[in-house]
Order: sequence, then structure tokens, then C-alpha cells
Amino acid sequence: MNDKPHRSMGKAELLVLLGERDARIDTLEKTVSDIRERNAELQEEIRELQAKKQESERSLASFETAGSIAEASIQVSNVFLAAQNSADKYLEGIREMEKNARDESERIIMHAQEDANALIVSAQRDCSEREAREKQYIDSLWSEMQEKLLQFYDKYSELGELFAKTKFRLSSGTTTPDGE
Repeated sequence: MNDKPHRSMGKAELLVLLGERDARIDTLEKTVSDIRERNAELQEEIRELQAKKQESERSLASFETAGSIAEASIQVSNVFLAAQNSADKYLEGIREMEKNARDESERIIMHAQEDANALIVSAQRDCSEREAREKQYIDSLWSEMQEKLLQFYDKYSELGELFAKTKFRLSSGTTTPDGE
């Protein structure tokens, strides 16, 4: 990714990196698609050349004269064989490029998924830690408030009569409405 460790990166940076990866994957998929289209075009051209070659071979075979026509036929056949060999090599190169592009896109997708999973685990851990800290902080505030209420209650005992007439009860530990 970048020189920064993933953990020290902000959510926005991580989202930008994931966006860049998505764009790269889209580009590779477009390249693979373009290669496949070109491959199909070349396959069609090869079929056309093979058909022309077969047609030429049939018309040349129908001639009964030997000599120069036979030699021309051999030369034409050699040209078609050379063309076929060139087309085969070209297709082999295209197939190799397509395979490499597919392998690269799969590697990028796998790496992006691993990064995303690591980010999710890290975010879950951070959330759990933050939740634990917040709960501890709220518990300490609640305990402090209870202590102050008990001190207040002890200081102003006449309020006890008022509390006795209401639904609220004070006890060492909680302040709750009756019945809860």
C-alpha cells in the first residue's frame, strides 16, 4: 500500500486506498475485456484466412497443369503456412497476456480483500476498546453521582421523608424507581 502502517491511517485514507484498488481492478478488468475482444477479432481473421487458404488450395488442386502452376501452388501454400504460424504465435502471446492480466487482477483482489479484512478486525478491536473505556468512564461517573447523592441524603435527612413518599429509593449501590 503506502509507507504508513494501516493502523495509523485514518478511515478517509483507507477508503481512498480501497477506492484506488477498485479503480485499478476496474482498469485490469477493462484490459482483460479489451484483450478478449481483440482475441475474438483475430480468431475471426484467422478463420477467414484459413477459409481463403482452403479455397486457394482447392482451386490450385483443380489445375491439371504441372510446372509453374505447381511451383506457384507450393509457394502459396508456404506463404499460408507461414501466415498460419505467425497467427498461432500471435494468439499464443495474446493468451499469455490475458492469463497474466487475469492472474494480476486476482492477486490484487485477494490483497484488497486481505487489507479490508484487516481493517475490519482493527476497527472492531478499536470499537471494543473504546466501548470498554466509555463504559468504565460512565460507571465511574455513576458511582461518583451515587456517592454525592448519598452524602446529600445523609446531610439533609429530612429529605428522606420526602423520598419515602416518592417512588425513588436510595440504597448503597443504586438509585432506582420502585419496582425496577
